[in-house]
Amino acid sequence: MSDRNKEIVKKLNAAVRANNLEEFLSFYTDDAQWTKVGDKSALGKVALRQLIKSMGDAPPPSTTTFDSMIAEGDSVAAYGCLTIQVQTGITITQAFCDIYRFRGDKIAEFTSFVITPSEG
Repeated sequence: MSDRNKEIVKKLNAAVRANNLEEFLSFYTDDAQWTKVGDKSALGKVALRQLIKSMGDAPPPSTTTFDSMIAEGDSVAAYGCLTIQVQTGITITQAFCDIYRFRGDKIAEFTSFVITPSEG
């Protein structure tokens, strides 16, 4: 189960990079709890769809790199970095730690910690 859940997380992130909302949502339960700590949250797939659509034309990450992915039981924790091109020639790199809890083969809870590291 743990390896399968890791693969689902990788597929979910590929859907995000492809900006494929329907595929992204297909990985979640209808009553999923989605939290980006210190930012936005949604309860349920309908609310999650509305939240994502409210972001407008926010660009998806162009790359996602997993430095570590740990799976145990029904949970996966993934740590890494992503890059987002916000304007021509301007790219932001962010570090993330995402925690997923599965119910069967769907994500029931998602908690994400994302920071933009300071340069220095």
